[in-house]
Amino acid sequence: MSYPTITLEEHYLSTAIEENRGKSEGLYKGFPQQIHDRLKDLTPDGVRIKEMDSGNVSVQVISHAPGAASSAPSVVKAANDELAQAVKNGPQGRLAGFAALPMGHPEEAVAELERCVKDLGFLGALIDNHLDTGKGSNLYYDDERFWPVFAKAEELDVPVYIHPTFATDDMMELLYKGNYPQKTAVQVGASRNQQFPHLCLLTISPALHRRLGLA
Repeated sequence: MSYPTITLEEHYLSTAIEENRGKSEGLYKGFPQQIHDRLKDLTPDGVRIKEMDSGNVSVQVISHAPGAASSAPSVVKAANDELAQAVKNGPQGRLAGFAALPMGHPEEAVAELERCVKDLGFLGALIDNHLDTGKGSNLYYDDERFWPVFAKAEELDVPVYIHPTFATDDMMELLYKGNYPQKTAVQVGASRNQQFPHLCLLTISPALHRRLGLA
């Protein structure tokens, strides 16, 4: 049977990252048990595949739940290997992967992106929209230390999906309450396009689309 739909907003929760950040920081403690169980399910005959069938979804492009980008490189690598194994074990052609990247370690993130695309067959990467420094502040990708990651994605001709992660109250006030003019956001988006003219960036937030003049 052929289905018409390919979905991108599909997450999983790896054992490696849950045991690392989940236990030390309680990152996923607010997830309802039903959501947690679905995120953990990557089995070939589990609820994920059954719900894909009932929803007429032909392919899920799966990515890690928020929080992966601030994890250690070895932990992110283990998470990507877990997803790659699930894609391999799943029904033929039904599951695909976006790589998690340890963006706090840009050199390792570049190497992991290349490994995931070339060796694991992933279709691109999904990264959190900011990094949690663990010191009450956050890092964003306008810092040039992160640009090699986007250059590698452009070289590999794969998309980078920028996805919202957990926001603090201060971040909500700073980023989403309209305290800067529209032209500022447009200039930020345009600068990334000028630096990497062939890079494909995907975003999920309709508000961000509006702020960047994309909708």
